[in-house]
This record gives sequence, structure tokens and C-alpha cells, in this order.
Amino acid sequence: MTPPDPAAIEAEIERIRSLGLEDLRREWRRLYRSEAPRISRDLLVLALGYRLQEME
Repeated sequence: MTPPDPAAIEAEIERIRSLGLEDLRREWRRLYRSEAPRISRDLLVLALGYRLQEME
């Protein structure tokens, strides 16, 4: 098992930061396999960033 690549994770988080609200909700469905909650865009970005790190 290879260790997580911090640069790759950071690049993915930067990509998420650039997404619009609908794209963030789509990303949420991909990563959490459920509908996105009705929360602010900023909270979606934070939660998705957390999930990416959690998965590594």
C-alpha cells in the first residue's frame, strides 16, 4: 500500500474549491453516495475536502 500523496490531495482540494454549487453537489453524491445536504457552498467545500483526506 502506497502512502497518500499530499500534493495530489491538495490539487484535488483546489479543484473542488473552484467548482460551482451544482458541481459541488454532484461531487458530494460521488464521494458520499447520498444526496448533498442543503448547506452553504463553503461548508460543502470543507466537507468534501475532509472526505478526500479521509479516503486516502
